[in-house]
Amino acid sequence: MITMNPEQREQAPQGAAAPEELMQQLLHQMIAMRTEVTDMRAENNAMRAEITTLRNQINNPEQTPAQSTPSPQATPEPTASTQEPVPPPSKPRHALGHVDKYTHENPAEFMPFILGLETKLVVDGAAIGDAFA
Repeated sequence: MITMNPEQREQAPQGAAAPEELMQQLLHQMIAMRTEVTDMRAENNAMRAEITTLRNQINNPEQTPAQSTPSPQATPEPTASTQEPVPPPSKPRHALGHVDKYTHENPAEFMPFILGLETKLVVDGAAIGDAFA
């Protein structure tokens, strides 16, 4: 712990906190930040596990639990008079807005711009389509 001699204390500006108090405040802030970082790491690990699970479900759809299908004997065959018209499949809609344009004015904005583009492609890829759509 840092201590001040009486001459140094007299030189300290009026209303300024003593170094001991400042060190205590700094220590409390560091502990709070360390707790926040630990919480964020735990949340990050939980998100990574969820992402891994979702990726496995996407890559291996046959391993996901199948919905139960009714037996053919239990459902009667629909006739032409009871058959309802099937609506055409709707095109997926965009969930995210447009990504802000990169202006080349601030190089620090490039990575957030790229991440925004990648996120847009992942989330709205079906709505955007591909080069052959």
